[in-house]
Amino acid sequence: MLKRVGLILALPLVAMALASCSSTSHQTLAVQIDAATTSTFNLEAIAYFPDKLTAHPGDTLQFHSNFRGEPHTVTFGAMINRGLAALDKLTPQQQQLLREPPPEAKDIPQFFPLGDPATTEPGQSAAQPCFLDSGVPPPTKACPKRAQPDFTGTQAFYSSGWVGADQTYSMKLASDLKPGTYQWICLVHGPEMRGKLTVVAKGQKADKPAAVTSAGQKKLDGFIAKLKPVAAKAGTDAKPGEVSAGIGIPNDRLFPAGGMTFAPKVVSIPVGGTVTWNLSFHTVSFNAPEDARPAFVKAANGTVSFNRKAIEPANSPKPPEPAQGSPNGPPPPVTFDGGTWDGTGFHSSGSANALGDFFYKLTFTKAGTYKYECLIHPDMLGTVKVG
Repeated sequence: MLKRVGLILALPLVAMALASCSSTSHQTLAVQIDAATTSTFNLEAIAYFPDKLTAHPGDTLQFHSNFRGEPHTVTFGAMINRGLAALDKLTPQQQQLLREPPPEAKDIPQFFPLGDPATTEPGQSAAQPCFLDSGVPPPTKACPKRAQPDFTGTQAFYSSGWVGADQTYSMKLASDLKPGTYQWICLVHGPEMRGKLTVVAKGQKADKPAAVTSAGQKKLDGFIAKLKPVAAKAGTDAKPGEVSAGIGIPNDRLFPAGGMTFAPKVVSIPVGGTVTWNLSFHTVSFNAPEDARPAFVKAANGTVSFNRKAIEPANSPKPPEPAQGSPNGPPPPVTFDGGTWDGTGFHSSGSANALGDFFYKLTFTKAGTYKYECLIHPDMLGTVKVG
């Protein structure tokens, strides 16, 4: 442990002992990844709560995952600092025009390698823990397994991998960690989801655990306040037979949170009627078996993979390839007809993985009350009443 230096020699020995003890005590600072379900609506956030910390060498950081369907990582390292520094030199417009990472970030692995999720798997160097003193991680294969070291600030790559549902990832700041700024990101969402750790020397003011918790809650409360009126309005503004899968701030695609809810939650149609969902990154799934949940699974050896039953269509045609957007706006809307359903068996749209409006239609041929869910986002539920 580092000891405070430069004490005035005239101080009583007891005072020096007390100062030394207080300077070497370490704290645990708790950060929330994503957000727990609110009483107002089912919230999902591409954010850390809070995303700014000030700590001492020797402190411990704990990141707790409130898994709402979007996987997240906590990833530090010299590679991350260089990549973010290069990105931050660009204007917002230049960042939007980027079609690939800047050269300083090209070796940072991606949780979702480019390609169709139906035929690709998560990149294991991003999905599994990876601690490299030097060099670069493999593009997709898992990094060499090793015990998690203390964070020294000099490691090239220092990543939690996917922090699963209700799990806590802890990292110890090395006792000789130099004061400075160390940034972290999520390897799923990149610079959009980032945080900043400021390390200060012993004796300088750092965050207290209660202050960190309070700052995280304040940030979350701000998100809730902004989304609450949108959530209330979404259910009442829907046209007959139309359902929005997920809600967000209108005309603000960059707001890092949304309501993982079907709006309206209950829709009524006659026999032979059709419901149309604006699907986006969700599924509409009826009578799902237990093994269709969750959307991501981790094997005993640590390998993270998609649950195919969750993301692929069941008794429904395969969704068409979603249209791609541009820096000037979202892609054009796509409409996909899922056919008819008589209320029996497992029926699922699968995930369209669409950036813009993606409308999924399903016609109901038999009277009844049918509950459905999104197999990607927990607690995202709806009901269709046919009669």
